[in-house]
Amino acid sequence: MFNKRRFFILGVTFVSFARLSLAQDLSITVKTTWSGLGGTNNQITDVVISGNRGGYRANGKKVEDGKIDAFLAAIDEPFLLAPSLTNCDITSAWLEKNQLKAIEAATPQKLKSLSPAQIDLFRSRFTDLRLVQTLLEKMFQGFHTDDYPKISVKISRKSTDDTVLESDSQNPWMLPWFGEPGKAGYNCHISQTLAALLPGNAVNRDRLIVKDHFRYELAQDVMDAIRKKWDEFDTDWHVGNQIAPILSRFHLMDTKLACLSSIDSNACGWNATLSSPTLPKGWVVGVTLYHDEKYHLGKVGDFVRNIDGYIDLASSVPWLSSYVRQHPGVSVELRYVEDRSLSAKPLQSIAEDLKKNGKSKLAERVIRDKDTIVFLEADESGNWSRWIVFPDRQTLLWHFKADSALGFKAADMKLWDYFGWKGAGILVNAEGAVIP
Repeated sequence: MFNKRRFFILGVTFVSFARLSLAQDLSITVKTTWSGLGGTNNQITDVVISGNRGGYRANGKKVEDGKIDAFLAAIDEPFLLAPSLTNCDITSAWLEKNQLKAIEAATPQKLKSLSPAQIDLFRSRFTDLRLVQTLLEKMFQGFHTDDYPKISVKISRKSTDDTVLESDSQNPWMLPWFGEPGKAGYNCHISQTLAALLPGNAVNRDRLIVKDHFRYELAQDVMDAIRKKWDEFDTDWHVGNQIAPILSRFHLMDTKLACLSSIDSNACGWNATLSSPTLPKGWVVGVTLYHDEKYHLGKVGDFVRNIDGYIDLASSVPWLSSYVRQHPGVSVELRYVEDRSLSAKPLQSIAEDLKKNGKSKLAERVIRDKDTIVFLEADESGNWSRWIVFPDRQTLLWHFKADSALGFKAADMKLWDYFGWKGAGILVNAEGAVIP
């Protein structure tokens, strides 16, 4: 990232070089390097442009006078305190021309599988100059490792150094540029006209102009901005009619058609968070129903038939209901995957974990009651815990993070490590007492 200490905000412009382009013995020395992960195929790191009008050469190859004039004129422009779409030639026409390729870059889905509503949504945001300007400015707020570009430019006339420009920015167009105090800012014209002077295989040259990478980055940012609505349109387009019986009873908080691997699912499906006025405050239902290649969901009917029984059992545990009610920061998600609350994936994980840590009887009980027990994920201000509710309303704390789980302190338990979580395996009766 650029060194902010070198950025001086003064109301000056660069020394005028446009009028100096007529002078003899102009020299522009460019040093461009990159280090990081993966290396670079471009080999040219040193470029010297020298000569006079009609005879400029870059590393021995002729350079047009107009390119020299454009670069020197760019340096003469007032600096900008923030990146600008207009200054960087990102116009409405450019956005319109690139919007379909941007959609392809932003989603793994084929264009033909997208709904008209999704395409219209993306296009309206991608071509919204106000939104794109905001997203452009946000691009300059981040930093990533293993990517360290640097360019320095020294301009001399008659063997006298007139100015030095430098950038070590990862940002688009390698903005901002720094020079002497007051000579700094976000001017794409410097980047673009410098790129025109460099050989095609010069290190960092492609970073100075609009290339596919900028379109990709902008497409990802636009998608992030519209993700929730995009996923709603996607769900409605592919499975809307199928999940209608569920949505007649529940409100859709979040929804996504995706191939996910989580604690309790590992296939492509409809993933949603559901709420309902009939659920206790602080409770939601998290559902995953798998679909085939044609987006057919096979277990909607099972969910409609089974979900009330799971809700009734989990919410009837006195200590748990009381704790959630008395702690507004606690949320509980009742999980449901495919045809039951505790799916095959966590069933196997829980059984193996309990057996490995000397709790074989609990493991056998979980296996025996797998179709009727409830799998819960609780979140208390970022402190996660996972629980099993048995048909007799006893609860099993499987594992958790932080120093406690819904009031049960880690210091009072004999714990083990479960992939960075605290494995517990403690059994709690309906009133909230730990069963020895």
